[in-house]
Amino acid sequence: MSGAVAELRAELKKRALKVLDKPVKLASGQMSHVYVDSKKVSLFGPTLQMLGEIFYKKIRELDPNEEIQIAGVSVGGDPLVAAVLIAASQAQDSKILGGLLVRKEAKSHGSSAGRRVEGEPSQGTGCWLVEDVLSTGGSAQSALDALKSEGYKPRGVIVILDREMGGVEKLKAQNKIEVLSLFKLSEL
Repeated sequence: MSGAVAELRAELKKRALKVLDKPVKLASGQMSHVYVDSKKVSLFGPTLQMLGEIFYKKIRELDPNEEIQIAGVSVGGDPLVAAVLIAASQAQDSKILGGLLVRKEAKSHGSSAGRRVEGEPSQGTGCWLVEDVLSTGGSAQSALDALKSEGYKPRGVIVILDREMGGVEKLKAQNKIEVLSLFKLSEL
């Protein structure tokens, strides 16, 4: 484990991992006594910077030369998209074309009315979806479906934490793309 990844793991454990007396409902609808409030790391400057750099490097290891966009599931993915774009800019990577934010529902007004994907339209371009926590994969699958329906070509998904509830395997099987996490819940 690289120094930055080990440091991020420690910060994730310290800031975001909560073991609760009463179970809470997850986005997947399931109940859990373990909650990971990823916003505690994605909305904190030093750890957000680490996330952007680590995600950027992982994406470029797997997809080194392609022109791509970085997509995120709103709201959890929004700061992650920005962090990866900043890391790409600092690396002077002109093949990272921009960011895409995927809404849960289509926008009802404005110039992007009827669309779920917000960002510079470059349909046909490959994109990587960044996400905070993956449980069963429902939110990520919905975002991938929206990206595909609006003409984008998802190339992979990278998440901060896999809750190990089958989401990684499900997304890989349904989409035939790379799906990886920085950490698994059991590692915390």
